Amino acid sequence: MTYINVLVPEILGQSIDANTLVAAFPDLVIKNIQKKRAAICLKGAMSKKTGNLHTQKLFDEYNQEQNYCDFYSVYNCFFQHIIKPNCERYDIDIFLQSWNPELQNQLINLYKPVSYLFENNNLYANHFQNKLKEIGDYNGENSEKYAMASSSLAIKKSLELKTNYENQNNFKYDLVLIYRPDVILVKDINFDNYNIDGNVIYCNYTWINPHIPIEGQGEYYWIMSSETSNRFKFIYDASYKQKFVNHQGIYYFMKDVLKAEMRHDYIQHGIDITAARTETIGGFSIGIDDLKKYGFNFYIL
Repeated sequence: MTYINVLVPEILGQSIDANTLVAAFPDLVIKNIQKKRAAICLKGAMSKKTGNLHTQKLFDEYNQEQNYCDFYSVYNCFFQHIIKPNCERYDIDIFLQSWNPELQNQLINLYKPVSYLFENNNLYANHFQNKLKEIGDYNGENSEKYAMASSSLAIKKSLELKTNYENQNNFKYDLVLIYRPDVILVKDINFDNYNIDGNVIYCNYTWINPHIPIEGQGEYYWIMSSETSNRFKFIYDASYKQKFVNHQGIYYFMKDVLKAEMRHDYIQHGIDITAARTETIGGFSIGIDDLKKYGFNFYIL
């Protein structure tokens, strides 16, 4: 006989068999709801208040300067628009890979990951330069493809944390979100809106590159099944030599290596989501004053 926990006020929290429940409450529609499981895989370097990380020289300058973006307020956006809209229907685990070991205590206290890895990506500088030589780019530390190498390895390491946890606990997540820890998000990402059956990958709506279809331009996150994520983690090792540059590189990996069906969602770059840097918020859908509800203060950012 099937027993379920019910939320009818008269018998709140009691375990009762379904037949008895129907007899007592004939108008009640019974739904045996079991939460799905979602993994959020955070990855990469924390943005600074200004600038980007395209070359080794910029990484070196980055490591000398400690003015990070307001990652506490970023977390408030993350909680408000990702955790809160989904926590009733999904058990959510967070995995955290970071190139910022100096932020380990702060980020662990914020996100409370079930598994994490903190390293300085300078440890992999020779790796990245060798990777660029493999694809015929001999500019080394001056190459703008350097950022793609670093980002790809971060994705791989974050997804490996997820896969190891699944294997250790003998289950698979229903949904995987690869996400950056340094973005402002002002619209809900509702996991139920994503049909990820098969080899489907969603990303945010971005139109900044005229040479790439909109459905493949995602910059801030990707959503997929656990099975697809287990292949996505090979992004750093895959031998795809064309278009290995930031933003474009991930599109060509999904298209040419994974043969994935790519879709964009309703979260628009520059309007609903953007990097938490001073120079990126001009076209945002809410004003600077409205961002204060998350804790941001762009007058001092």
